[in-house]
Amino acid sequence: CSSDLETKEDHALARKDIKTGKGHRGFAFDFSKDVTLDEDLMRRDFTVNCLVMDEAENLVETGISERALRDLENRELDIVDAAHFGEDPLRAVRAARFAATLGFSMTERTRMECVRLAESGELATLPAERFYAEFIKAFDAKAGGAFVENLHELKALNAYCPALEELFSCPEKVKYHPEGHTGGHVVNALKWLDRNIGFFDLNKQDGQALYWAVLLHDIGKPLTEPADFPRHIGHDKLGADLLKTDFCARLKLPSFTAKLCRFVCGNHMRFHRLSEMRKATKFDFVFDIYKQTENKPEIFLIACLADRYCNRDDDEWQKDFKDAFDLISAVYDNASAIRLAKAEITAIPPEKRADALRQKRLKRIENLL
Repeated sequence: CSSDLETKEDHALARKDIKTGKGHRGFAFDFSKDVTLDEDLMRRDFTVNCLVMDEAENLVETGISERALRDLENRELDIVDAAHFGEDPLRAVRAARFAATLGFSMTERTRMECVRLAESGELATLPAERFYAEFIKAFDAKAGGAFVENLHELKALNAYCPALEELFSCPEKVKYHPEGHTGGHVVNALKWLDRNIGFFDLNKQDGQALYWAVLLHDIGKPLTEPADFPRHIGHDKLGADLLKTDFCARLKLPSFTAKLCRFVCGNHMRFHRLSEMRKATKFDFVFDIYKQTENKPEIFLIACLADRYCNRDDDEWQKDFKDAFDLISAVYDNASAIRLAKAEITAIPPEKRADALRQKRLKRIENLL
């Protein structure tokens, strides 16, 4: 296979894949001139990926083109051949992504083969990087909620992150989370983000980090005391502590993404209590938000609103966001402009200057709190 940098086209010879072992690397390839186009197409994953055009962009009739056109018209994801589909376990994950990003349904045969792959243990042979790449593609397509939901339904989520799969068996109070379990709540929070992320002017990397933060914000709930279910006392701290281990590294999350996930997980409940905080506590929280988000507080606020508004279709969140952002930005900007005077610096011992500056700032802007 080669790529044309000018046209961005990939070029590959017709081939047959011969399964020689487990996982996505266990293949031998036959590139002989006797390999036909139909034989090459039979090794592909889904029928809709088997449509062929000639150089004049005319459709080429093949043994599978009729099926492919029918499935494309019906917006269905159907596997080409069950004997070949399972040869690359990543195809089960791709099925979840294609269905989510394209809005296609999966045929029963596709679902059964994906579940069979997941239950066979083959998915466990995939490196975390390949799962991570599929998540990123789904997030970039604003289809994160449906993707995670599909992974769960196809029993594929557990191979990448058992802690995420556990969310779907963690009970919730139906009064607050009508989904009945944490997994459903997280899926709906992601779907809220899918619908609304376009409202914000985020670059691609910050948008991806935000998706991961929403995905992991309640990761601590299954770790709380089962006797208290469906309450999850202290789940924010338990989740943040889990994310401080090698958890994020095993998922291959970038450093800023991991940092944001830890902060959102440990502090989203504090945000929901923002109006109840004492002034000094609120002041410190504002500075912490700016520090931990690297001066991008809106990312933290959006993650918290996804948690709060995930089961609502109204636009009330926009006022909520504006009020919160205006408050914390006003506090931070005004307080940051306040410095100790030279005389104050001289009079205050070095070890007490940081607290003196905090007290001076807090006194000057307490009317904003």
